[in-house]
Amino acid sequence: MFEAKILFIMKNVFLISFILITSIKVSAQNFLLNQTSSVYQIPGFIKTEKKKMPEIDYKNVVSIYPFRAIASYLMAGVETKISGNKALKFIAGYATFEGSSNTLSSNIEMISFDALRLELQYKYFIGKSPQVFNGFYFSPNTMYKMANYKYYAFNSLFTEVSAQAQAFMIGFNIGYQVPIGDRISLDGYVGQSILWSSGNYTEIKDRLGDTYTNSIGIQAGFSFGIGF
Repeated sequence: MFEAKILFIMKNVFLISFILITSIKVSAQNFLLNQTSSVYQIPGFIKTEKKKMPEIDYKNVVSIYPFRAIASYLMAGVETKISGNKALKFIAGYATFEGSSNTLSSNIEMISFDALRLELQYKYFIGKSPQVFNGFYFSPNTMYKMANYKYYAFNSLFTEVSAQAQAFMIGFNIGYQVPIGDRISLDGYVGQSILWSSGNYTEIKDRLGDTYTNSIGIQAGFSFGIGF
C-alpha cells in the first residue's frame, strides 16, 4: 500500500516535470520565432538568423530642406533609385528677399537679393546588405548657384549698386538615410567640398549658410522626405 502511494507520487512528479519542461521549451521557441526572421528546429537545438532590414517598396523620394531657410532659401529635392544600392538626387533652391538679411558685411545695406541653386548627388549605399534609401551612403556631388543683388554702398555718395555672382562646387558626402514608417524618409549628411566663385561676390561672400568665398570647407545638410 505504501509502496503504491510512493509510485503514484513519483509518476505524478515525473508527469508534471515533463509538462513544465515542454512548456518552457515551447515558450522559448515562440520567443525566438518572434525575435528572428526565421527559425529552424533541428533535434537537439534551435538555429536562428538575425532580422533582415525591411524592404523599401518605393523607388522615389521628394524632400525638403528646412534648415536652408537660414539662408532664405526654399529648397527641395527629388531622388530616384537607379539600381539595387544606388540613387540619383536632384536638388533645386530659390532665395529672394528685400531689405536686410544675413549678409555679414558691415559696409553695405542690402536692397534686394535673388538667387538660384542647383545640385546633383550620386548616392552609393554601403554595408553588408545595402539598399537604397536605408542606411549609410557615400555621395559625390556637384553644385552651381548664382545671385543677383542690389545694395547701398556706404561711401560719400551712398551709391546704389547692382551686382551678380556665381559659384561652382564639387565635393563628397558621407550620409545616413533612414525610413520612418511606410513613407517618411530622413536624410542627413556631412562632407568636404571645394568652391570656386566669380563675379562681384565680395559683398555676399560671408552669407550665413550660403557662402561665396573661394574655399575648401565642410558641407552638411538635412532633408525630410516622402517616398512614392
